[in-house]
Amino acid sequence: MLCAKHGLGCISFRDSEKYGVLATDPEDVKMYADAYRVFLYPLSSPPGARLTMNDVEARNWGWVDVEPGGVATVDGHRTLLASRFVGEDFEHEPVHPAKFIRWLKRRLKGVIQSGVIGRNPETGGESTYRDMSYTERALALHTSGVAWMQPLGIRGVFEPLRK
Repeated sequence: MLCAKHGLGCISFRDSEKYGVLATDPEDVKMYADAYRVFLYPLSSPPGARLTMNDVEARNWGWVDVEPGGVATVDGHRTLLASRFVGEDFEHEPVHPAKFIRWLKRRLKGVIQSGVIGRNPETGGESTYRDMSYTERALALHTSGVAWMQPLGIRGVFEPLRK
């Protein structure tokens, strides 16, 4: 949806590929099961060469940075890992990744719910995150006993905010 509306291409980094897999047509954009990072870039300034993940400077280049989530086994428990969309606007740049993400959230209203509580199991601390969203499918996983977490390596367990 973002690529078609805002003239973006996509480069996916997969466990099975050394270099990123490019898609310049929105019809060719796929979410691969083994993708660990995806970037959306302006078609007006595509990557000039085959890139490895270490070559990418998403923030400096004005790209949308996507960390795909998924279901994984963490500490012996089925866990839903959060997907993250990151983009930062710069005043004097022609590309506005944060604006793209806000546009996507508006388009997904009614499909996503917003608001989660995050708990740190080590410290017992708790915070409310009203800007984190989830789908009905994620809620069904939570209800069935699947834990919600941030991407691997970040400590925190999440649940829907009770309204």
